[in-house]
Amino acid sequence: MTFEEQIKTYRELGDKINELELQRKALGFEIIQQMEEKTVKMGGFVVRHYKRLSIKLSIEEARIFDATKMEEVVDKDRIKALYEQGEPVQGVSEIEYIHVSREKKKMIIGQTYSR
Repeated sequence: MTFEEQIKTYRELGDKINELELQRKALGFEIIQQMEEKTVKMGGFVVRHYKRLSIKLSIEEARIFDATKMEEVVDKDRIKALYEQGEPVQGVSEIEYIHVSREKKKMIIGQTYSR
């Protein structure tokens, strides 16, 4: 494969990966909508639904909420508490995602214990 073909193939693979990631994200959203519990076991898979906050505030924005610490970083705990109380905070978004893994089969191994 020539250098030019490598570059072209690399770009094409990147485009395919991006398209697959979009499809995967959309499918994950659909799965979240159908989940009634935080954890679902189905078809040999375990699906866990997680939520986390993405907090991207500048120090100046965090100061408005008195949500800075001595080292002048955003106090994410304070921002999270404000967010959970319904306070609109620019720069905060909630991210939902799932993790799918194969269900592990439990093995019981007998051992002999002596005193």
